[in-house]
Amino acid sequence: MVVFADAGDTFEASEFVIFGSPGDRTSSFRRGSRLAPLAIRMASYNFETFDPDTGTDLDDIAVHDAGDVTPEADTIEEMTLRVLRAGKIPLILGGEHTLTIGACRAHELDVVYIDAHADFRDEYLGERICHATVARRLSEAGHRIVHIGLRSISRDEYPAFERSVTSFSGDLSVDELDDALSTRQIYLTLDMDAIDPAEAPGVANPEPCGIPSAKVRNIITHLASRIAGMDVVEVCPPYDDGTTALLAAYLVRHAIHRIAAADRR
Repeated sequence: MVVFADAGDTFEASEFVIFGSPGDRTSSFRRGSRLAPLAIRMASYNFETFDPDTGTDLDDIAVHDAGDVTPEADTIEEMTLRVLRAGKIPLILGGEHTLTIGACRAHELDVVYIDAHADFRDEYLGERICHATVARRLSEAGHRIVHIGLRSISRDEYPAFERSVTSFSGDLSVDELDDALSTRQIYLTLDMDAIDPAEAPGVANPEPCGIPSAKVRNIITHLASRIAGMDVVEVCPPYDDGTTALLAAYLVRHAIHRIAAADRR
């Protein structure tokens, strides 16, 4: 099994637990995100272990790769709960965005939802649990959602989205983000289609005019002290040369460095 680079610690010894969810059953435009966990793991070997901004080194941070779980919500919830109950931080590699529903069942916290799409349909193509309904299901479950990067929404879903979600374009300030969040910890879900397709072309549903990857990195940096869990979803490896998986791996590693270095009191 290919494991995420520098994630060779045991589950018991780890501070972070990485696992994959290789599913794309409900993908409606491009299929292939089931291949992303492996592609992201392979891309992770490109990087140095040391981060000069924080002074942290992945050789000194305990990270465990637990492999993949099946993409059903109950299975993802069970694995996430196992990680949380052990006092560790789950980092999930998708796979389609539906994995976030299972992951967030295990948390009572705010959800920072970085995505080009609203994902607020009540159903799509006859499915109530699919990539286009994730944020709606999270909202119904009682999660406060702060959405960043919206560029695509249907007329039908717009009224409910506007009532239920605090939404920002990609150029929000950190003060605006802080004002929109409660004092609870944060689950961060990053759909790679939020990033401009010039930087991340290999996604399931690309939308032009997206957020620069450096802005996403800065959001992760700002939220690091409050992140209790995170996923990266909708990388679609067949549709580029590995660029998008490389960026996803970089952002996961960036999150590990920043969370490890943060004052989490």
